[in-house]
Amino acid sequence: MNMLVSSAVAGVATVSPIEAAHPDAKIIAAGVRFEKLLPKYMTAWFEWARLHREARAETYAKFGEDYCSPAWTEPDGAHSPAFLFLQQALACNGARQAADTESALHDEMNPIAELIRDAEIQSLAGLRAKALVAIWDCRPGVAEHTGDLNLDNEWSLYSLLTGTIAVTGLSDLFGSFVEQVRKDAIVKTRELPEATSAAMIPSPADPIFVAIEAHKQAYDAFSESLEEQSKLEETIPKARRQTEFGWDSDGVKIVETDDPRWISHEIRKHELSRAENDCELQLVSVVPTTLQGVAALVTYCNSMEEKGHSWPSDLVDDDYDENAPPEERFNKTHTWQYYLNANIRECLRSLSA
Repeated sequence: MNMLVSSAVAGVATVSPIEAAHPDAKIIAAGVRFEKLLPKYMTAWFEWARLHREARAETYAKFGEDYCSPAWTEPDGAHSPAFLFLQQALACNGARQAADTESALHDEMNPIAELIRDAEIQSLAGLRAKALVAIWDCRPGVAEHTGDLNLDNEWSLYSLLTGTIAVTGLSDLFGSFVEQVRKDAIVKTRELPEATSAAMIPSPADPIFVAIEAHKQAYDAFSESLEEQSKLEETIPKARRQTEFGWDSDGVKIVETDDPRWISHEIRKHELSRAENDCELQLVSVVPTTLQGVAALVTYCNSMEEKGHSWPSDLVDDDYDENAPPEERFNKTHTWQYYLNANIRECLRSLSA
């Protein structure tokens, strides 16, 4: 059951009849497209980072780096001398234009990267495509970075690891290693829940484990942003907390008179929420390939619901047509759980064939 793939692979290079004979033809074609974009993206990213730092350095030199000082807070955050100067510096030195260029390239590359991360591969050429994505994922997360690679994307690293294991013929050894790790943990910690069973061992060939881990991290990150919100609400007056994250709309309604810390937090919370939503959809876009994967997926979803988490509703099929008659549109609209059950059914049917 594939609900999101049609949008995810837009722009991926087409495959010739000769290339189609290769087991990794689709991923190799995606890698070719990705590799052409990667140098352009990195050039745009480094240009944006440099201009962003220069604008901030100019602002800090004039007003200092203390965001609590009058220069950053009086008469209010969005109209303080330092904040207005920074916005002007970003506009004048080309940082905003560079950010738009970087963002456009990111939006083009990200669906291709997701396709490559999720794919199972059998060849060095396929592994090379995964390595290209891993390189991209190692870029620093902010302009004011320390020069270290960003190795926090476990989804990307796990994809590269499992691809390497598959290509080098180490799947059996890795499976045995994971089994030993699991048994060792149970011996040392008898209090582990019953769900920690053989059915929960991650299979290198089952992509659902990557999707589960990605959602867990995205959910935790968004939850932390809600905790940070509570702290800010205790220190920032309500009159300066009018910027609002729209739960049912795209973007954030920014009120320029708000405290800069609140504006920044709401923008960040919006980004984290979208990331978590994307991972929710990924959970029902990836079909498990093993019974272990099915067990892990069901267990994880149940644990999230026990926390009070609600899954998305009113999702649509790939071939949904908004101009179709109402009855046809209705038949193409389903709940998140519908796609979950459909994927599980597809996995079980495949395993029993």
